[in-house]
Amino acid sequence: MSAKSTNRRRKKKVKETGEVISEHREPEVVPYDENLLERARTQWQFGDWQSLVGLDRGSLQHHPDRAKLAMLAAAGRLQTDQTAEARHYIRLAQDWGVSKKLISQILIAGVHNSLGRAAAISNQQHRALQHFENSIAIGTPGSAKSLIANARARYELETMGLLPGSQGRLQQYQALVNIDKQFDNPGNTNTPSPTPISEAHTFYIKLGQTHEDKPIPFLLIDSKSLPRSGLHYLKSTLSRVFGEHFSFCEWYQEPGCCKRMPCALTGFATHAEQTGNLRIRLTKSHDFDLADPIFDTNRYLRRLVLVRDPLFILTSWFALDQLDAHKAILAKNGISINKIWLAHEKEVLKPAYDLLNEYFNPPSLQQLTKWLENKSQYIASFMGKWLKPLLAQSESYVQVVCYEDVNRYIESIATEFKLHLPDTKVKAIEEAVRQAERQFKKREDPFHVSSIYLSDYIRSNKMLFKKVANELVELEVWGNLINSQ
Repeated sequence: MSAKSTNRRRKKKVKETGEVISEHREPEVVPYDENLLERARTQWQFGDWQSLVGLDRGSLQHHPDRAKLAMLAAAGRLQTDQTAEARHYIRLAQDWGVSKKLISQILIAGVHNSLGRAAAISNQQHRALQHFENSIAIGTPGSAKSLIANARARYELETMGLLPGSQGRLQQYQALVNIDKQFDNPGNTNTPSPTPISEAHTFYIKLGQTHEDKPIPFLLIDSKSLPRSGLHYLKSTLSRVFGEHFSFCEWYQEPGCCKRMPCALTGFATHAEQTGNLRIRLTKSHDFDLADPIFDTNRYLRRLVLVRDPLFILTSWFALDQLDAHKAILAKNGISINKIWLAHEKEVLKPAYDLLNEYFNPPSLQQLTKWLENKSQYIASFMGKWLKPLLAQSESYVQVVCYEDVNRYIESIATEFKLHLPDTKVKAIEEAVRQAERQFKKREDPFHVSSIYLSDYIRSNKMLFKKVANELVELEVWGNLINSQ
């Protein structure tokens, strides 16, 4: 039978009946996770807020219980200080038809959970447990509240770096006591033997005497900086502003460093003296051993002391030290910790912190307490050595600069030395200074660092970080510094 005759019969049939049969399609069914709601409920009961934060609109919108899931997603965000996102998911739950009763249950239960955490931090263990029980009872009525509340309490305490102790006390309380003892009894205050002053110091002093009336375009900045106080920002900005006229010695990882103080490479000064070409040199030291020599300064050999709010120092330094604690993992992925120490390049730091997110092994409470004790003792000793004498008697060529004022310091250097450059370079320098000022962004939240999980760990132990920082701020030398600014 031919195809044409078949087509004719089909057309005839359609004509005779007057009906056209359309193709019937079943509505497309989007697959969803049938166990998602039950799993999310369990995560809520046990306080696994990070897992609830992982619920996003894409994974919820086709789920038949999406309204309830959106409220649980909001609960996770509320407990992790993501208020704006939490409001978004509450509105989403309302759009999807969630009941007002469930909204009230989840929000009130969240308040009790927050009160439970606050009670735990205040060492009121029994009150904390009662709030956790109330949270469970309100959020999931009919569940075994006592059993679940105990599990949630342990989970919450562990995320805050706490463990239940005897007689309703908490181990973090002992950590605070230890920190108090440290500041009451500093322990061994023996001053280490200072590093000898290099012979180059005589050269710089004579340079000042020789060119006192007619200055030459040279400056050696001998910096003493508390870690995470803006030294690398200062270095990179001076490099952008002055270009080939600027040089830097990192000291710790610097290839070919003379390891002398002040810097023994006097050729930068003699070059400026002989050619009239500007040379600005910055050397770095954190004086970790408190052994750096204290020597006289002058017009060409100046000292810069960089400081910062202790809370920001501690949290930022802790984040960097955690990269060091995970350096074996970084090395397996081609990232050397020495590379990070040397340059702090964001192109290296970003993937390093991404790896930390994946492999972060949080320190124990005892390890954190010991770390804070060691760092705070160093910070207090550093301030006593480099700041206290200046507060008693100021020196013309020694300057203390706070992190927030680094750009102002750079501007003062640019203003002083641009006279030694041609007009074309002066304009470029002025624009570079303005650009640095526009682009400078200080960290507003001391507990937010470049790793999500590390930020959570720091926030869960923020009482310890705050305690140490407050003790440092209350030291006389720091109070006098703030008043002098």
